[in-house]
Amino acid sequence: MNHKIQSFITRLQQQLGEPLPGTNAHQRLMPEIRRRYPANPDISAATPSSVMALFFEQARDLRLVFIQRPFYNGVHSGQIAFPGGRAEITDADTCQTALRETEEETGIPAENIQVLGQLSDLYIPPSNFLVHPFVGYLTDEPHFVPDPVEVQEIFTVKLDDLLHPNAIKTRTVTGANYTADVPCFFIDNRLIWGATSMILSELIEVIRR
Repeated sequence: MNHKIQSFITRLQQQLGEPLPGTNAHQRLMPEIRRRYPANPDISAATPSSVMALFFEQARDLRLVFIQRPFYNGVHSGQIAFPGGRAEITDADTCQTALRETEEETGIPAENIQVLGQLSDLYIPPSNFLVHPFVGYLTDEPHFVPDPVEVQEIFTVKLDDLLHPNAIKTRTVTGANYTADVPCFFIDNRLIWGATSMILSELIEVIRR
């Protein structure tokens, strides 16, 4: 790890320990269709899940790992996401869920991931998931082994591209029962929207501090 990236990772870990921007950051990338749901939903019966925003260094650039879900008959069909998924009763805590799911979906051994901290929880109304997002770092460039059932593709994005002022666009998305214009991160012709973009919005705000 070069000195610049080592300094960045140390400062990011420190910032994740400070009060988080939370809802204010989420709302910047919240799609209008989400407003169909109650503003203060009852999440007592929500399914707990965790995701991992995972950084690694490649050619002196920091990159972030994303997956694309397969196309199927469901609310998150074909969407881009962070590695992650629902909690299992064998998971010790929400962080272990994030590490286990990341290993299962990408092939990255959990023990190779340095967990830097946690972002604000986010409820996803269409699937009734309560997501616990974590931020991690890999000291070595990963070798990906995608889960053939849960992952259509694994790809990475430069952090600098996500920080670019023109990274956020408005694009039209179509689902099973909707067509909507949504705010999103649009990088390399890939559209990152919905819960993933809301989580990413908070992460970017923490980084900009």
